[in-house]
Amino acid sequence: MMMTFIKKNAEYLLLFLFVAIGIGTVSSYGFAWDEHAQRVIGQVCYKYVFEHNNEYRSFSDRDHGPFFELILIIIEKVANITTTKSIYTMRHLVNHMFFLISALYFFKLIVLIYNNKLLATIGFLLLVVNPLIYSHSFFNSKDLPFLSMFIICFYLFAKAFKHKGYLYFILLGLFSGLLISIRIMGIIIVPLVLFFLLIELINYRKEIGGIKKNLLLSLAYVASTIVFTICAWPLLWRYPIGNFRYVFKILSKYVWNGIILFKGEFINSQQLSWDYIPTWFCISNPLIYLILGFFGAILFIFVTLKNIKKIEFNAVNYNNLLYLITFFVPVLAIIILHSVVYDGWRHMYYIYPPFILLAVYFINYSLTKKIKNIVLGLTFFAIASTAVFIIKNFPLHNVYFNQIVSLKEDEYIRKNYEMDYWGLGYKQALEYILKVDNSEKIKIHADNWVCQTNSELLDSVQQNHFIFVDSLHFADYYITTYRFHPQDYTGSNMTEFKSFNVLNNKANTIFKVNH
Repeated sequence: MMMTFIKKNAEYLLLFLFVAIGIGTVSSYGFAWDEHAQRVIGQVCYKYVFEHNNEYRSFSDRDHGPFFELILIIIEKVANITTTKSIYTMRHLVNHMFFLISALYFFKLIVLIYNNKLLATIGFLLLVVNPLIYSHSFFNSKDLPFLSMFIICFYLFAKAFKHKGYLYFILLGLFSGLLISIRIMGIIIVPLVLFFLLIELINYRKEIGGIKKNLLLSLAYVASTIVFTICAWPLLWRYPIGNFRYVFKILSKYVWNGIILFKGEFINSQQLSWDYIPTWFCISNPLIYLILGFFGAILFIFVTLKNIKKIEFNAVNYNNLLYLITFFVPVLAIIILHSVVYDGWRHMYYIYPPFILLAVYFINYSLTKKIKNIVLGLTFFAIASTAVFIIKNFPLHNVYFNQIVSLKEDEYIRKNYEMDYWGLGYKQALEYILKVDNSEKIKIHADNWVCQTNSELLDSVQQNHFIFVDSLHFADYYITTYRFHPQDYTGSNMTEFKSFNVLNNKANTIFKVNH
């Protein structure tokens, strides 16, 4: 009886479990580097929409999709949330809940394609139990909502092509519009949908009404995508074509001259080597996850080419071809066009769900083979060991690297790749200082401004203990995340007080200043 209940409601039990975990742990996460800038986008857009303030029209970041940020500001206003701590706790929680809702649709998508809840459970866990993706689902309100919306679009794509109904294609257009209004890169979904509709048109051109229906479905999809993109992006309310062209031009040739640590060298973002994204993807995801995903991609390509003359584009083939394209094509485009990316592969997080869906394709294939128990055993071992890493390194599990680099000598990762570049560890460091130092006033100097903002996530009484100073000369403690300074700190003016280590690498260190 109990097993029947669990099997029948597996997706909702998983959702409830992770919602409970999220609510219980949300306050532990620190403030991330980009969060203030992201909130400002929502604030300026909110004033434009609700207060008739035209600053948004000339706002420097008006080329960034505002939809999700606007939703967060509306919640902030309606709930009358005013303190920094409560504002960012709310943002983290809403961001994470949206990710978990998308994970629910990820589960439903796998059931829709394979009619197998065990497979869907595995897919759900491979998506959610990823140290990097899971942590970003709290504090990254740009790349993770984009990933989440992409998953919902995948689900609606599967429903639309299964039922061939106008309502589903209009809904797909609605969410495609929302996807684009979060990040303009979402426009790639449009030619993909039209490509598959073209295949449908060719396959069913001999049927009565086949051509007409596919053309009407294409029209319904394109029209709804255009309408909902404009509705969700206030910049497009005036001069939609001109402003969309402006945004596309700016972001297709985005100029950023930052310095990035990659393979032990500081490199200008304009001069990154072709392997930047492939390397980051392959070192910051669990190794067995990678093996499953790449095996799935190779298997699908092999099966498709082997049966190219007689292949039928059923649900499995349609959807997995979509996932293969949305995983590989963006990466190839980055390499060929030399597009600017930075901070690991965060701008490309949306390729992770299709990659996991390819892994699910391989696992499904293995269920009918002798390797079934080996594949399932390795998969559950990978999920369990990854969950242990998250718990052990909480809340700094965003600093995750797999065995490709983590088994090298101590401090290898710190000196070769960005670690806590978001600055989340400052909150943990400040909390530690409060535990061991009972001084009424504690003077802090840090390697960047994010540390002070993290102090605002503490209770008001705790905040009052800290004074942030601009010079090491006046400080009691110096805190660093090693960003832009991966080397060891030397000199007699500071003594290492406490380091927070991940994988035998210092992600964050508190130094006691010697006077």
